[in-house]
Amino acid sequence: MSERYAWMTTVLRRGLTLALVASVAAFAACGDDDGLDLDDLDDLTGDGDNNIVGDGSIAGMRILGQAQDVLPDSFPVGTPLVLSAIPTDASGADISSGGDLALLDFFGGVTWESSDPSVIELQALVVGADASAIITAVLKSPGTATLTASYEGFSDSIELTVTAL
Repeated sequence: MSERYAWMTTVLRRGLTLALVASVAAFAACGDDDGLDLDDLDDLTGDGDNNIVGDGSIAGMRILGQAQDVLPDSFPVGTPLVLSAIPTDASGADISSGGDLALLDFFGGVTWESSDPSVIELQALVVGADASAIITAVLKSPGTATLTASYEGFSDSIELTVTAL
């Protein structure tokens, strides 16, 4: 069985990025899907686009993937998901850990919340960690849940729909 790997990235205020990493089986709700509709993502400034311009910092949204049509609108129960918050600079470029100790605070300081843990339960990738930039999402039952990543007063959310197999 072949699998497709999808990366979806959406903007977090002040240059943080919430990346949703999904491993989706080829049969999993991909049929006639037109891919991710950018209109479904947050319009952070209310100006109709998905870019932030303000206080000297610019952040944007980008979708990374191995194919153009990689992210369905919903995921079936049991689809393995890993979510990661990635810090970016004012230009929107990813910041690597490159020896900057302040980034260690970020990687260990991102908190996550699911609006409905009975649909999507979030678990820290590191057992016993209260906060982590990387977590796993367990898709438990059909429904819709909003997942929120937060760090030092900045946050962003994404809504996911879980379907029956």
